[in-house]
Amino acid sequence: RQALEEMRALYERNQADVSEAKSGRTDLIFLIRFRHCCLLRNQRCLLAYLYDRLLRIRALRWEYGSVLPNSIQFHMAAEEVSVLQKF
Repeated sequence: RQALEEMRALYERNQADVSEAKSGRTDLIFLIRFRHCCLLRNQRCLLAYLYDRLLRIRALRWEYGSVLPNSIQFHMAAEEVSVLQKF
């Protein structure tokens, strides 16, 4: 959640600076590019996290089958449980 909130804030700041840069403030271009690189890094981190969760769900499916113990299901999001059912 923190990464998404940070991405949202970076995106909004970039949007504001892009409109200013279009009006002639070329000094903001470096800052816009830097924020964009931060956004791409956060995106890669989030995708890596989601891929890791997917691999763990797949491993749980192989270990326990289609019915997981409640202690494990408690820590999963509803979307993750539905993905588990599809494997």
